[in-house]
Amino acid sequence: MSFGWSAGDVLQTAKIAWDVYKCIADGTQNAKSDFTQFQAEFELMRATIEELQEAETDVPVSKRVALGESYERTIIECTDFVRKHQRLASDIHSGRPKELLHWHKVPDRVKTLFHQVSWPIERKEAERLRRALERNVQLANLMATNTVIDIQKQYRHEDRQENLEILRAINPEP
Repeated sequence: MSFGWSAGDVLQTAKIAWDVYKCIADGTQNAKSDFTQFQAEFELMRATIEELQEAETDVPVSKRVALGESYERTIIECTDFVRKHQRLASDIHSGRPKELLHWHKVPDRVKTLFHQVSWPIERKEAERLRRALERNVQLANLMATNTVIDIQKQYRHEDRQENLEILRAINPEP
């Protein structure tokens, strides 16, 4: 006898219900804490890369960290993502046990709840953006390391030249 539901349908429904519950419930996997963590990581990575770029004002332009279009696009996408889900950073209620229902706050609460419920879908986008940020940070790290190595080589070469000049001054050739 068939009811139009398979075991896979029931399992998929249970998984969706569990994902939604985790996003709304208190804990480390809920939408608010996941979003807050993403937002903090984004701000930290962006600030670190900007600091790195500001610190290289004395470095020749050809050796500076230049992440280019990929970095700019990732920053824009992350900024848009944070703006879109900013409501997740706010509370649905103040936490008081029997808070009075204020009708003017209901639309905001519904919107926040909607963002929490839809977070499992958006979590994939957050992970994609995290990976893009990580790639940009790794690239910036690689470029900065390469710049430091080049500058050290240049200093060593200049030091050798200076040492040779000092030796020539001390021991003039006959």
